[in-house]
Amino acid sequence: MGKSEVEQKVTFMHRNDQASNHKKLKHQKKIGVWKIIPALILLIIIELILREKSVERDFASLKSSASHQKRQAVENLVQGCSAQQEHIL
Repeated sequence: MGKSEVEQKVTFMHRNDQASNHKKLKHQKKIGVWKIIPALILLIIIELILREKSVERDFASLKSSASHQKRQAVENLVQGCSAQQEHIL
């Protein structure tokens, strides 16, 4: 026994809808990736700027006359170097 013509059309339309939905989902994923990449680049740039400002602040503290500020600045710089060294390894 074969399927009726109506059942065949319904089956075909259902498969076509599934394929269309799959294409839409695939397209949305591609667009999503292209939105994430600039955001990641921006975050990396912001993080580098913040690190640089932190190092500049620490060096400014080293030039100050207060010994507790100098000590804190040296500790911050050493921690930054240690973290960077661990990241490289």
